[in-house]
Amino acid sequence: MNKNLIMLLSFFLLLSAFISCSDDGGTSPEPNHKINLIFPNGGDSLVMGDSCTIVWEDDVNENISIEFYKGIDSNSVKVLEYKDIENNGEYQFIIPTDLETGADYKVKILSVIDSTISDVSDSIFSISSIVVEDVVGRWNVQGSWNKWEGVWEFFNDGTFINTWGTSGTWSLISNSISWEYPSGTYYTGVVEGDTMNGVVDGGSGLTGNWSAQRIVK
Repeated sequence: MNKNLIMLLSFFLLLSAFISCSDDGGTSPEPNHKINLIFPNGGDSLVMGDSCTIVWEDDVNENISIEFYKGIDSNSVKVLEYKDIENNGEYQFIIPTDLETGADYKVKILSVIDSTISDVSDSIFSISSIVVEDVVGRWNVQGSWNKWEGVWEFFNDGTFINTWGTSGTWSLISNSISWEYPSGTYYTGVVEGDTMNGVVDGGSGLTGNWSAQRIVK
C-alpha cells in the first residue's frame, strides 16, 4: 500500500477516535450557571423589625447563602449571614433591630457548592430604625469627596433646592432619606434628629460620603 495513503488513513482513524471521545460527554465543559438578585438591588429602604423578602432567580439546584455587607467597595464588612437556605427563589426574614443604621448596604447571594456562582446588589440600599423623622426645612450639607458645603432646603411637596439653584425631588421612609436630581445623581442617607449621614452615587460620576446638620431658626 502507498505510504501516503497509510498516513492519511491513520489520521482519519485518530480524528474519529477524538470525535467519539468528545461526544460521550466526558470531556464536554460544564454549563455556566448563574444567580440573579432581584430584591434588594439598590436604592431600596428597609426598616429594622419589618419583614423583608429577598428575591432572586437562578438555574442551580443546590441551596444558597445570603450575606449582608455594610460599607462601600473595599471598606465593606459582612454584618449578617443566612447559610444553606432552600433555593426556592425567595427568603423571608425579620430585619434584626441590632444592625447599624446606614445607607451603604448590599446583599450577596451565592451557591453553597460553588461560591463563584453569585450575585450582588447593583447599588447600595439603606436600613433604618423604626423612628419616623422629618426633614422639611433648611440643612447645611457637606460632601467629603471635594470638601464642598452648601444649604439644601426641603419642602413639603417632596422637592428641594440647594445653594446653587439646583432642584430635585426627595422621599423619606421612616428615617431613610433619598433625594435625586434630574441628571440621575442621587443621595441616600439616614436621618437622626438634627443630623443626616449618607452616600452619594451619581450619573455625574460623584461617589462618596455626605453629612448634614439642620439649620434651626
